[in-house]
Amino acid sequence: MSDETETTYPTTFQEIFDGLPGRILPKRYRIDTLMSLSPYTAIFRTFYEPLDQVVVMRLFKVRSHEDDYQYKRFLQEAKRLSGFKHQNVIKLIDYGILEEGIPYIVTENINGPTLEEVLNRTNRIDPDQMVILFTQIARAVQFGHEHGVLHESLKPSRIILFDDPESGEVIVKVNGLGLMALHHKLGVSLKTPAERQDFIGTGAYMSPEQCLQDKPMDGRSDVYSLGCMMYECLGGQPPFIANDPREVLRMQVQNAHVPLNVLRSELAIPKRLLSVVDKCLEKDHTRRYQFVRDLQSDLERDIDPSEREQQVQIPAGISKAQQRVKESFELPVKQLLFLFGGVLGLAALAFVGLNTINVAGQFADMGIWQAKLDSGTKALQEGRIADAGRDLEQSVIEAKKFKAPDSRMAISLNQEANYFLAIGKTTEATTALKEAISVEGASKTADGPAAVDSYVFLARAQLAAGNSAEAEKSARKGVELAEKNPKDSKDPLFNSYLQLLKVYVAEKKVEPAKKSLAQLSAAAATDVQKTEVKQAEALIDAAAGKHDAALEKLQSVLGERQEKIGLDALPVVETMMEMGNVLAAAKKHDKAITILKTAYDNRKKYVPEETPNMVNLTMQIGNIYELQGKKDEAEKQYRAALETSEKIWGERNKERLPYIDSFAKFLRKTGRISAAEVYEQEAREIRDPSKIPKIAR
Repeated sequence: MSDETETTYPTTFQEIFDGLPGRILPKRYRIDTLMSLSPYTAIFRTFYEPLDQVVVMRLFKVRSHEDDYQYKRFLQEAKRLSGFKHQNVIKLIDYGILEEGIPYIVTENINGPTLEEVLNRTNRIDPDQMVILFTQIARAVQFGHEHGVLHESLKPSRIILFDDPESGEVIVKVNGLGLMALHHKLGVSLKTPAERQDFIGTGAYMSPEQCLQDKPMDGRSDVYSLGCMMYECLGGQPPFIANDPREVLRMQVQNAHVPLNVLRSELAIPKRLLSVVDKCLEKDHTRRYQFVRDLQSDLERDIDPSEREQQVQIPAGISKAQQRVKESFELPVKQLLFLFGGVLGLAALAFVGLNTINVAGQFADMGIWQAKLDSGTKALQEGRIADAGRDLEQSVIEAKKFKAPDSRMAISLNQEANYFLAIGKTTEATTALKEAISVEGASKTADGPAAVDSYVFLARAQLAAGNSAEAEKSARKGVELAEKNPKDSKDPLFNSYLQLLKVYVAEKKVEPAKKSLAQLSAAAATDVQKTEVKQAEALIDAAAGKHDAALEKLQSVLGERQEKIGLDALPVVETMMEMGNVLAAAKKHDKAITILKTAYDNRKKYVPEETPNMVNLTMQIGNIYELQGKKDEAEKQYRAALETSEKIWGERNKERLPYIDSFAKFLRKTGRISAAEVYEQEAREIRDPSKIPKIAR
């Protein structure tokens, strides 16, 4: 193995890079000069000879083979990024691997100074000009977020400015969008603050969560970095500076920034911009702009300073709730005054005013409930499981403040149950859903869209718990309710058909599943739903033993989802798991293990804590190893599942029984009878504590 490695990779990175200038690579790329070198990449000015065009080639300091899993992930991500087209994003135009095993990408070359170079010359930028520049930057970053890509390394040197010869205007190009994603695919995790700082180049633009060990990040981290750059453009320096780079990281986490109107009191910086920057630089990411598009909107809109200062202090959900309540009273008041006039009008106004006072007391509760529900639901859709769990739990707490019975309670319980299902806690999900159904019955919303969701989620939970008969009843109830009001519940109707189909597939009822598929296809209205239909077709093929047809469809679904939402998103992980099941059923064990391990790794990024789903996935991988006859590998997986299940539920919990029973059977099959008996006794004691042996005193 070592001889082969030396033959394939005979030189160091430095020796390879030193030998590149003047060399002509495949596809007729002629390397010109080294532009920059970092701990992770080398960037070369390059000529693309067929078009006599100057491009930029970035090589990654990672060695790989074309057959390596990491390299394949890199190719998939690079292919996805190459499809991105936005006037404010540097375009990725090619990608590949050198014969030395070094991956590379090729991007367009833009002639123009970076924002860093501009600031070095001018120190600061006029506020109006800054708004023009950062509106374009925000568009580019939001474009990335909408396509499932964070930037994670925003700084002035990654912003290029050039004069558009056609319009005569300054155009901004954001460089490095998707670069971190490519590093992740190549196995460069950059988890520690030091690693991130090495990659980004300076801690001056890193968010507090980037400065903390293993802290998960989302789009709000990019918002903070944008705030740091705007602060520098307006004030002439970043929010935090120090001689020691580690001190800058500490300040980003712990210190409040000096307000710009204090730092540069001599400058007439518009208050609206001060408020925008301050909101970006909130340490608590829940108080920042939740989406870059909201920041972009505030930059583009001229806002009265007093309104802006007030709005910054009120969470968006509360503001929207206040506006809705305000609007709900405006029309009735005007109508009453017009119809009754004079004294009656004043009396009506007084009456409405008193009710307004009563409703005003609910503004904050209503707003917080809506904000927590919306943010939790979105976090769940995006795979930010920890955020989803926290916010949805809070939405349930807020819903309890309303006068019972209240349908808002049922809505929150449904989404909390959805969260429990995402992490595999079927018992907790079932409890929440039964409470939701009870609330819906008491609040006379037992046949509404929320009730459909309750039965659909309940069917999922029952199916996951192995109770397919009850799951079919719940799924049928969901369909029945959704079909009563199809116009008012298009999504619930689709979801109910889909869940019933999944129950039929689990029960191997192929013909009823096909009938549900026809209903599902007719109800599909969006691209996402049409992709779900294709995956449902694959499930039916798999249930019918048509493994090749199922795999072909699942591969197509996987490609569509990867292109739209990224390689690591939870729906992609779920498709990978389905592919693993089909591959295992087709006895393609090596491929099944590869894709299931990929699913495990990707799911771990979104669900870092131990969950029942992860235990089940570990057991599934162990089972395939056992089928292959790889007993040592199987035992490692089984033991890992047992240990994790104990961490989740505790030593003597009935939830652990399936894992203990499986491991005991495995031990018996491998001839270790005494060891098997130990686990069998443990299972008996969990099922019936009276079976615990009495210890003589």
